[in-house]
Amino acid sequence: MPFLIPFIPVIIALGAYGAGMITLTAFLITAATAALSFVAQMLLKPASNSSAAQLTGSTAIDQKLTVRQAAAARKIGVGRFRGGGVWGFLKVTDQNQYLRGACLFVGHQCDAIEEIWLNDQVSPIDEAGEVYDGKYNGGAYFKKYLGLADQTADPMLMNYAPGEWTENHRLRGITYLASSLYWDNSGTGLRGVNLWSGGGLPNITIVGRGLLAYDPRTDEVAYTNNSALIVAWYICDPLYGLGADYATRINEEALIAAANACDEDVLKKDGTTEKRYATDGSFSSDGKPDEILGRLLGAMHGKAIYDGDRWTILAGVYQEPTITITDDDMHAMSSVQTLTSARDSFNGTKGTYISEEDNWQAADFPPVVSQAFKALDGGFERLKDIELPFTISPSRAQRIAKIDLLLARQEIVENFTGKLSCWRVRTGDTIMRTSERYGWTAKPFYVASSTFGVDEDAEGNPVVVIRLVLQETAPEAFDWETDEESLVDPAPNTNFPEVFNVLPPSNLRVSERAYFSREAGGVKAMFTLEFDPSPDAFVKSGGHYTGRFRSLDVAAWTQLADTKDTHLDALDVSAGSYVGEVWAVNWAGNPSPALSLPFEIAALTATPALVTNFTVSAHDSIAIAAWDLAPDLDVREGGTFVIKHSPLLTGATWDTALSLDDDVPGKTTRWILPLLAGTYFIKARDTSLNFSDDAAAFVQFQSSVHTFTPLDSTIQDPDFLGTKVDCVVSGGFLVLDAAGDFDAVADTDDLDNWDFLGGVAVSGTYDYDDTIDLGAVTKCRLTNVCLAAVVNVFDDFDTREADVDSWASWDGEVVGSEADSWLTVSWTQDDPAGSPVWSEYERLHSSSFDAWAFRFRRELVSYDPSYTPAIAEDAVYAEGV
Repeated sequence: MPFLIPFIPVIIALGAYGAGMITLTAFLITAATAALSFVAQMLLKPASNSSAAQLTGSTAIDQKLTVRQAAAARKIGVGRFRGGGVWGFLKVTDQNQYLRGACLFVGHQCDAIEEIWLNDQVSPIDEAGEVYDGKYNGGAYFKKYLGLADQTADPMLMNYAPGEWTENHRLRGITYLASSLYWDNSGTGLRGVNLWSGGGLPNITIVGRGLLAYDPRTDEVAYTNNSALIVAWYICDPLYGLGADYATRINEEALIAAANACDEDVLKKDGTTEKRYATDGSFSSDGKPDEILGRLLGAMHGKAIYDGDRWTILAGVYQEPTITITDDDMHAMSSVQTLTSARDSFNGTKGTYISEEDNWQAADFPPVVSQAFKALDGGFERLKDIELPFTISPSRAQRIAKIDLLLARQEIVENFTGKLSCWRVRTGDTIMRTSERYGWTAKPFYVASSTFGVDEDAEGNPVVVIRLVLQETAPEAFDWETDEESLVDPAPNTNFPEVFNVLPPSNLRVSERAYFSREAGGVKAMFTLEFDPSPDAFVKSGGHYTGRFRSLDVAAWTQLADTKDTHLDALDVSAGSYVGEVWAVNWAGNPSPALSLPFEIAALTATPALVTNFTVSAHDSIAIAAWDLAPDLDVREGGTFVIKHSPLLTGATWDTALSLDDDVPGKTTRWILPLLAGTYFIKARDTSLNFSDDAAAFVQFQSSVHTFTPLDSTIQDPDFLGTKVDCVVSGGFLVLDAAGDFDAVADTDDLDNWDFLGGVAVSGTYDYDDTIDLGAVTKCRLTNVCLAAVVNVFDDFDTREADVDSWASWDGEVVGSEADSWLTVSWTQDDPAGSPVWSEYERLHSSSFDAWAFRFRRELVSYDPSYTPAIAEDAVYAEGV
């Protein structure tokens, strides 16, 4: 069932003057009050253990828990703050897959929600509101509402909770997040992110830019963290503050001076500057007003004085005196206290502030200690402990601490009873005191209290007197030198186990290989995501790793299986561009931030490795070729080796050689070949028909171990006068004919080559114009000697732009596997002049026969229409033993 929680504002009524209906325990007030003085020093100390104090004391330091609560006081965010909220509405939808809700953070309009945190992890959202990075990537949706006066109801909540969340649920004046949390009960899909379950909800906090306040310097209401302006807002706000009327109850001249003092730039030790004072933090609206105001003043070590008519706000800077009081203004002898009791004396100040670098937690700023004061105190270090819940800068906290220390060591206090001439002196003023009796000349004092009193004159008649409490001060107490600042270690001083912040693995890398699968139908490609283990003890003990990947061409992710190893395998993948992610999951099921890696997979399109240790040895009239086992699985399983031969002993290349035989199985390491003088070549070819980049070569000088006698021969070049089918003689070379028809050409300007319209034919044959007739059945050996090359018919010298020295081949860009040619022979044991029976044609390189006559046919094939074999010389020699 969904539930709604009232978000209750706490309104504090303080009467017409903003102070008449409560007792402010920290105000200095008497029965004959002339002024109320509220100063920061009185609350620069840890809060008590009372429940009321905890709401504005420790809770002001740490407001970072989001709760479900039947009734909750509103929170107020000033300046920049990180704070938790209250779930105001929750509803489960989509078969328990999503938890939709509204999380309420502060009870006023904010300037911005800068960051959204899930369990102490910043979780950025895209324009659609989806979390797109971090360990909760893909697990949540948020829409920000800043509490505007024209704010409308959230459409997502209205859609998924019709009748329960309506157009009237606008939450105007409340800053909140409409949220959708994802539950992945399948354990797969969106990284296995489970942002809600029966075990509880994630702690959601925001970093925000808080309330808007009036600035008399610009006459505008806008976002600010100026300490003086925020104090003025609290004194005047009728809903959360003291309710004083700004127009009649605020000393605007003093406010402007205090705001300007807060905005002064102060040089820091690292060379940057910051505003002298700023107020950043949050507090609960049901806190005690005196403590809230005291802590707000503490952010600028300031004062707020109410004189019965107006509030005067002073920043923590030296106030130049304009009034001097002498002994002539004295009605009766004053009393002077020159020392503070040892119990109240201290020679150093330490304390806490809110550290933005440490996840907005309370952190210690470096203590400010006076060695001079320590020596005066007998060498014993006595530190005062203060809290600065609205200060997020350690350097600013140190400046405040120094002012507090130095002012506290101004120990002279004079209880002065003055004449009516002292009426012009107000509480909070800084005055000059000149006294011959005490040896003071223009000595500055701060007026801590100014009250009316009644005394007697010399004749015993009643007279009105002004009783002043004067506290010694000095302009030097507010001075600050850059070298006084101590830099803060940005790392926390403790390292307690953290179940939510999981340390990720590192050094993500990828490797790929082929594997054989009977179920998947042969050789497939796979890759492995490898990584170094997470150093997190909660992962090492009871945790695991998981990951996912996707092609850059698709949006859907493929989830990988969980593992305790430091690698994840992805099977049966295709070539392409991918991105992979890997993350650790601790024993509590919390994921680490993901490691991401883009990579390319060649898969089965990768070039096979070069053939190694290729040799060809002569054995009688045959050659035995040998080589190493192919390292590529897609060569061994379903691939082949291609072996070619050129009669050249030097200068031969793969593209000038012709194939010797049918392809050799890829798992083979030895093969029987015809024995020929010249150069043998071999390349591996995988199941995707990819060849090795280079060929292994071996030069064999022997053609036989026997001595042969020439019997007959036939030489076809240069005219090639035999019968041609789909082949022609061009420039002295026998090549495949053009595939196209000139009559079908629409525009001759588009022709790349006039001689080869549409490229070359797929195949062709050339029958020799001559046979070999031995005159009788004779034992002999036939050997074919052919000089050839593979050429690109569309490569033209005139179109080449590069320097001739850079040409890989005069015949154009040729690999050598684009075309091929071989000779076939048919033989008979009958007289060819009669009616002979001829055998089928078979491939011929060098073979032995027992026959009468032979006829020959050359086969030409092209595997690419741009390439043809080009036969320069072609001859067959018959030899007898």
